[in-house]
Amino acid sequence: MPKELAMKSIHNNEITAVSHLNNLSQEKVLSMMNNIKEQSKQLTDIKQFYDEFEYFRTLNFEINGLINDIKKDPHKIFEIQHLSRLLARYSYAFRDFVTFSDQYVVKHNSANLKKNLISAQFDNFYEYRLASTLGNFVKHISPLVPISDYSDKDTYDFFIRIDRIAEIYTKAKGQDKIAVQERTELDLLDFLDVTMKCVFEQAQCIIKQIFVDDKAGEYFKTTDKFIYDYGMPCYIENKKIQLFNYDVTYLGQEVAKIINEFGISKIRMPKKNASN
Repeated sequence: MPKELAMKSIHNNEITAVSHLNNLSQEKVLSMMNNIKEQSKQLTDIKQFYDEFEYFRTLNFEINGLINDIKKDPHKIFEIQHLSRLLARYSYAFRDFVTFSDQYVVKHNSANLKKNLISAQFDNFYEYRLASTLGNFVKHISPLVPISDYSDKDTYDFFIRIDRIAEIYTKAKGQDKIAVQERTELDLLDFLDVTMKCVFEQAQCIIKQIFVDDKAGEYFKTTDKFIYDYGMPCYIENKKIQLFNYDVTYLGQEVAKIINEFGISKIRMPKKNASN
């Protein structure tokens, strides 16, 4: 039995050969299969950026929670090493996310985001530069980030000991060298706050860029309606079904949640300054 193009209904799992559907041509189905494949790639990129961001956000929340626990109970000061290890994971996750973002915007001809978002944040925020340096530091030098603490009767604060990093990180060059020489210490809460905002803005803008450049929203309108009306394209050969759905239904639902959470339509893309 030759391979035959067919449709698998999402409503009742019924499979019907395209040749038996009067209002549907093989050309239209094959074209839609290509659309579905492209939409799946776009939705996967969006989900991957969000998952990377979620991991970073979870670490941020966990570190803040541990800091508050230690502040409430001074007997938990022994947790400072655990805090240091969490901060190392956080810094490495930051570097990983920024590298991932950097590679994506260059590869997908979104160089304006490279210059106006990622590079601009690197230039404007010391915490951003330090996070990148720390990510490299914990990857190659130490699984711990040197932390110091200060307490009096009213406050309890934690600081990243940059001078200690500089002491160990003797081979630092370029931006890494500048980052570890600029200050002696940095308030950990400020560091967490700024880096979180920077990664959040990157995730928002890049996800919106995927919609703008790759017409993901347009695929939503065409493929989703097609799948609802006719089902998922597949092949039948020797009474066996080859289904190529690329998970667009599941991915579409997940991405819809992301779009709602980020408020994609309200995000303003960074623009070049008039002087640039």
